[in-house]
Amino acid sequence: MSAIRVRDLRKSFGHTEVIKGVSFDVAPGQVTSLLGPSGSGKSTVLRCINFIEPYDAGCIEIGGKAVGFVDCTTRKRQSDKDLSALRARVGIVYQAFNLFGHLSVMENLMLAPIRVLKWPRDRAHAKAHALLRKVGLSDKADAYPAFLSGGQQQRVAIARALCMQPEVMLFDEVTSALDPERSREVLSVMRELADEGMTMMVVTHEMEFARDVSDQVVFMEDGVIVEQGPPAEVMANPQSSRLRSFLQHSR
Repeated sequence: MSAIRVRDLRKSFGHTEVIKGVSFDVAPGQVTSLLGPSGSGKSTVLRCINFIEPYDAGCIEIGGKAVGFVDCTTRKRQSDKDLSALRARVGIVYQAFNLFGHLSVMENLMLAPIRVLKWPRDRAHAKAHALLRKVGLSDKADAYPAFLSGGQQQRVAIARALCMQPEVMLFDEVTSALDPERSREVLSVMRELADEGMTMMVVTHEMEFARDVSDQVVFMEDGVIVEQGPPAEVMANPQSSRLRSFLQHSR
């Protein structure tokens, strides 16, 4: 069973169709990088997978369970309870860190496990502390986001998502607002997650990460998949002139 299964996904904003029949699978423990120029639909695909953006047609499944709708044969929406339960299985980290500025780092991490998973505070605290250690920020537990660098805030955002013990992690351009040094800090955490077998989908312009860490790359343009496959094949020997041009300008 695929960890993520997408079939004939379609999404429009107004009269403009931005996702035009996209299909792919992500196996458990696999890292898939979504590549493509700005406006190609990569981030929209990611947001549809978590049903942050309701999609118009097609089917998305996570662990064999339909996302957003009762099943893949009907457009009947899932209940809020079922959708919340599904979202709890999917962690998502954005370019913007989206940390709560009035809460400390530790409080940011503990909030969802306590409120959503109904964990006791001591369990949530222990989990949060372990994850801060994992991302190299044990000494920042009592700090507030405003006093952290961009790379530190992004690592906190990753730790916060991991606190929900997700089956799948989605990363949407998480290094695009960071300088090279801070990007390396964040990518190092993501590489470690990949090594540990976390199922990941990554929208990225980090070509080295896509080539070295991904099991699969998906190149999109204008809402469709142009090429997909193992990076050793797709990135080393692109079949389309569009992907060749994209890779040349991304070096």
